[in-house]
Amino acid sequence: MGTKIAVLVSAGRHPTSGRPRRAPGDARALELALRLTPSPLVVHAGDPGEPALRDYLGMGIGALTVLECPGTANPIPCLAAELALRRPRLILTGMRAEHGPGTGYLPYAVAEALGAAVAPAILGITPAEDGLHLAQALPGGRRRGLWTAGPVLATVDRAAPPPRPSAFGPARRGRILARAPAGPLPEEARPESHPARKRPRRLRVSGGTAAERQAALRGAPEGDGHLLADCTPREAALAIYRQLLQMGLLHPAGAASAKEEEPADHVAP
Repeated sequence: MGTKIAVLVSAGRHPTSGRPRRAPGDARALELALRLTPSPLVVHAGDPGEPALRDYLGMGIGALTVLECPGTANPIPCLAAELALRRPRLILTGMRAEHGPGTGYLPYAVAEALGAAVAPAILGITPAEDGLHLAQALPGGRRRGLWTAGPVLATVDRAAPPPRPSAFGPARRGRILARAPAGPLPEEARPESHPARKRPRRLRVSGGTAAERQAALRGAPEGDGHLLADCTPREAALAIYRQLLQMGLLHPAGAASAKEEEPADHVAP
């Protein structure tokens, strides 16, 4: 296949024991790449001595490029500079990291830096003369076909084919090529904070059929109140009383139900 393929891998950790291992999503991405080419470019930003990297070498790749990046630094500039230099047409990676801040933001940030499109939740790739045909996983077990001529960064879904086992021999023979990033050294990541947004209140409509409740929500009137300024207590009480009658919250008894009642100035003890 003539398309240059790169795979971004991260260091995983077993959720129970905490033992280093390959990240399942990144291993699936490498499996898809190996089905397209025997020698994809595999890149990791971090510590060259990370023991989990040997698990990727055990899948049959000859070398793994490690961009020496401090653990507290942002790896996005390192990866973007390396990929801009190599210029692959297809970049594969997992949906999110298994260890550390696995927010799923990294693929989108790298693609934005490269000016590449993002194809999320990919589970199959078929090369063609005019580009690549991608199979995308949708909710409910559905599938959708996509076509791209590249460059594209695809995140691999959990429904993709499982990765092949990591063999001990290739894991020992594979080479880890550690070198400095192509771009400037990244700065340490600083946590960002901002005020939380107020959550919207849900409108509660009860009674009637579902269609009637939905129509009531769509047609919920806006408030038509008015401001009273420099009024006497009696005038304010009358305005509140009439508003409650108009809203149907007060129901005077007897003949007063057909005629608005006005509250008295005072109540006798």
